[in-house]
Amino acid sequence: MKLKEIVKKYGDYEITDLEKIKGSLEKPKPRTVWDLNTGDNFYLVGVGVSEMAWANNYEIFLEWREGGDVFLTAEEAEKELARRKIEALLKKYANGYEFEFYKDNFYLFVDYDVRDVYISYEVYEKYGGEVYFSSREDAEKAVQEIGKDRLLRDYFQIEEEQEDGK
Repeated sequence: MKLKEIVKKYGDYEITDLEKIKGSLEKPKPRTVWDLNTGDNFYLVGVGVSEMAWANNYEIFLEWREGGDVFLTAEEAEKELARRKIEALLKKYANGYEFEFYKDNFYLFVDYDVRDVYISYEVYEKYGGEVYFSSREDAEKAVQEIGKDRLLRDYFQIEEEQEDGK
């Protein structure tokens, strides 16, 4: 029951043991990182994952949140850190290559139905967030070095199938 419902129903009652009531109250948890308030715990992704307490008046906290570095749970933060590490490796194998229109630009994609990583190319459309390679060979080398299982789990964030097929 929410406190405002209790106040509406029992607003005229006298409180005889305030400490007992305080002990049964639970502060609502933020639903997104944009709901964080001073004192709320959050997880920061940097070189690793750090648990911290939010402070509304710290400009750096706002910058971290706007930069996508703030998460509500350690699990979300760890998944993002793993994804960023794979992205860094992909960029390593891309050798600084940037998308060029009217040229074959190779990239990785996943077929969720068969849970596999494939290499394709695009000539006319640049997709946001993709790492592009100048050749199929560079893309293949990245897949080989990183491994399909790691790409699926950490980069594309597809959970491994359970034994019962779910």
